[in-house]
Amino acid sequence: MKIHETGVAAPSEIHFHTPSEQARQLFFYPLCTGHFFCKKNYCVRRTSYDSFLVLYVACGKGYFEQGGKYLPLKAGSLLLVDCYLPHHYGTEDEWEIYWLHFDGPLARRYFELCTAGPVFPAGETANAARYLRQVFNMFHLRARINEALLSRHIVDLVTELLVYRTPEQGIARNASMIDGVIGYMREHVSEPLPIEMLAARVCVTPYHFIRLFKSETGLTPHSYLIRLRVDLAKYLLKTTDLPLKEIADHTGFCSAGNLCTAFHRATGATPQTYRLQKKE
Repeated sequence: MKIHETGVAAPSEIHFHTPSEQARQLFFYPLCTGHFFCKKNYCVRRTSYDSFLVLYVACGKGYFEQGGKYLPLKAGSLLLVDCYLPHHYGTEDEWEIYWLHFDGPLARRYFELCTAGPVFPAGETANAARYLRQVFNMFHLRARINEALLSRHIVDLVTELLVYRTPEQGIARNASMIDGVIGYMREHVSEPLPIEMLAARVCVTPYHFIRLFKSETGLTPHSYLIRLRVDLAKYLLKTTDLPLKEIADHTGFCSAGNLCTAFHRATGATPQTYRLQKKE
């Protein structure tokens, strides 16, 4: 499509997309994407543009401003912006950029997870830039627009940025520790699993263990264990005719009363009701 923006030179391209209702409800979806060759007077200043922006600097340099902060953008760097807020970017030199405005039901959550700052430096953005170009090329090559495939490319892009934002050895080590504990909990779900014993397996204090566990899973160890036990009870109720006392023994609740209390609190139904519903 022909470009009418000041400072945008040939052979720049822009493509717009109107997502289906299904895409709006289920997918990440593009609103517009482009490949621009810009002169030194190129500037974008908006109070709002309801979407999130990924911008990759293929060549040249530019800048980004938001919330009173001015950030330079070098060749190879990538920018991720919440365009629901006022923002300003452009070039005082010249640059070549690929960009994508996108949104989706989970877009804000992804954005919040992967932005400690909006600029991703050169040398760490090659894969994300590749996914960005794949979205652009679906329009550039006039390929059949497959919204599920577009969504996958965008998910791959933002996931790449999310992975970049959390590479620290300490974070990876904590995740590995908690994954090991969760594996142990699954294998020994019918046994008593006191916090002190689980914390000792990873050589930290119970207090520190609870903090680490909740940071990684969003739940306390006790709440996570109850969820594991209730999920196993659901499976046994659906697939066996075991009496409640035996199911309680298999799931670590020890008594039918404890099983019924925990099951009702988690699901809103009694084990007996759940079993009858699944057999209808």
